[in-house]
Amino acid sequence: MNAHPYILIIYLYVAESNSSRNEEGTFRSDIAYRVMTEYTGMIKEKVGLYPLVDRLVENRVISHVEKDQIIDTSTVLTADQRMDKLLSLLKESIKEDGEDFGLFLEIIKHVDTKRADRLAQTLLDKYKDYYVI
Repeated sequence: MNAHPYILIIYLYVAESNSSRNEEGTFRSDIAYRVMTEYTGMIKEKVGLYPLVDRLVENRVISHVEKDQIIDTSTVLTADQRMDKLLSLLKESIKEDGEDFGLFLEIIKHVDTKRADRLAQTLLDKYKDYYVI
């Protein structure tokens, strides 16, 4: 069987991610929220606003109305403040459902840069660190 290398990478990533989930196979929202809160600055440095907002809409984490408010450049909000607003919505979603953390990891892995890959791994490693505590 000749599987595409990208598919194998996704499979390995998902398999590794599953090992750090709780008994039900989901990410714990309290731990995922803590990681997101502590690493907000790093996320802002390594992930762009527009690709992230589009993918979060595609995956129904935020609504089209929320997206429009975030990307509206006619407001007095700076790009940094708009990213803060987006990450705040994302963190609230993760607080409600830890699986959104896993979805976020998948989204940033699709950015397809080494920086994004390292960010996803850092967030997952930190989640694992808190999970065993």
